[in-house]
Parts: sequence; structure tokens; C-alpha cells
Amino acid sequence: MKRTLYFAFVLVVGIISCNKEDETVEFAFSHDYEFTISEDSISIDTVLAIPSTDITSSLKEQTEQNNSLLSLVKEVHLVSINIEAIDPATQELSFLQDAELFLTSGTLAELMVASKNPVSATQGNSMDFDIEEGVDVLQYMKNTNFKFRASFHLRNNLPQATKFKITGEFNATAGVNN
Repeated sequence: MKRTLYFAFVLVVGIISCNKEDETVEFAFSHDYEFTISEDSISIDTVLAIPSTDITSSLKEQTEQNNSLLSLVKEVHLVSINIEAIDPATQELSFLQDAELFLTSGTLAELMVASKNPVSATQGNSMDFDIEEGVDVLQYMKNTNFKFRASFHLRNNLPQATKFKITGEFNATAGVNN
């Protein structure tokens, strides 16, 4: 009888422990940066590379808000990225022929995370990029800072200095901090 009770107790504790280890939390977060392109800095058939300033990763803060730890994050994926003309907001993106976005952080190699090829000749003031499939950006987000780099190939001259904003939406999966 004692053996049966002991076995049942061990079995229940084992099942509870396994379930705790398998618990995960998923959460979304975003990062954005703004930059200005002057109308005289570029010309047709030019590739323009625009690095961002350091962006402080909020992954650590997000994991803590979601009952997890940075060390328990299993994966982070970029799910969408958008560029928008914000000043003037009427500036259309049809001056772009194609665009690529890269992620860099510390000593990690630059990673292409999104592109748009071709950009529509009738593109409005906002555009969603096509995300590279299956790219896990966990190591880039775990670093304190990271950078986006945008590479634009131009179809037409930009008629006026324009301020743009790029916004990336990320999803993370992490273990639960018990």
C-alpha cells in the first residue's frame, strides 16, 4: 500500500514538473526608427544605404513583463515591417524601385530580414515589406542594442526632403519563469 501511494505521489509530482517545464508564453513587441532623406542626397539608379542609430532592444523588459527571463527566450521572429513617410505624410514611396532591410547587432553578421522587389510604381505613403521566411532574430534582440540598415534602389528622384519611419513587429516565445 505504501509503495502504491509513493508511486502515485512520484507520478503526480513528475507530471506536474514536466508540465511546468513545457509552459511557454508568447508575446509581441515592436521597434521603430526614423530617418530623413534629403532630396539632393540621391539620384536615379543609385543604391542608398541608410543605417539606423542604435536601437535599444526591449526584449529583456518584455520577457520580465510576461513572467519570463531573457535566458528562457526560445525564439524571436520578425512578423511584419513597414515604412511610412511621416513628414510630409503625403510623400509617396513610388520613387523606390526596390528595398531591402537588414539587421545588425554587435559582432553578429548582418542579416537580411525583409525586402520589397519591386516597389509598386503607384505605391502610396506606406508600404509593408516581404519578410524573409524562417529567420530567427533571437541573438540580435538579446543584445542590448541593434540596428536596422535600409538599402533603397531608386526609380525616381525624391522631390523633397522627407522623414520616414520604419516599424518592425516581433513575436517571441519564451519559457515561463517559475
